[in-house]
Amino acid sequence: MKRLFIPLNKIEIYDEMHKLQPDGSFIVDEAKDGKSTEDHLKDIEYIKSVLKRGKKIMPILVADNEDGTYTRLDGFKRCIAYKELGYKNIEAFVCNPAEYVNQKRIPFLDDKMICFKGGQPKEVYPLFEGKQNGEEFNYDKITFLYKSKNPHGLRIEIDENVHIHFGEYGKYRLTLGKEDFINLADSIIKI
Repeated sequence: MKRLFIPLNKIEIYDEMHKLQPDGSFIVDEAKDGKSTEDHLKDIEYIKSVLKRGKKIMPILVADNEDGTYTRLDGFKRCIAYKELGYKNIEAFVCNPAEYVNQKRIPFLDDKMICFKGGQPKEVYPLFEGKQNGEEFNYDKITFLYKSKNPHGLRIEIDENVHIHFGEYGKYRLTLGKEDFINLADSIIKI
């Protein structure tokens, strides 16, 4: 599995639970999904507000169709939120076909991301900012390597990886794994 930024227009976002309508809206099969269309619309607005604040959001999960397209396995609301905000790319965990076909989830025993329809194990990979275990996520608990006093200044934070925020209220973000961040820092020091 790879963690990549992929084009939103190359993802099959809709499926049997989330059906695209002729007018461009969608309806949700509540019996299959467990949440209504109205619930999805509220969650999408919330995700958009998180993105507008420049906050971290869990990448979606997709299967690589090996023809330049991807099938969304998890992250419908995140895809729609990014699309509605005009983003062209989205960060994703990308599964190759062998991973998608051969892996099965054993609830509460998984200790890593695996490829299956419907999901990222919440026990291991909590979702975007929002609520976790029924409580509001506290961004004051994030480890900041650097945080400018200027809201438009540079901010470097560590969570599941390193996020370097810059631009208006941290609008732009560079996401790096620990090793890549150390290599970048070493390169900057050498300049």
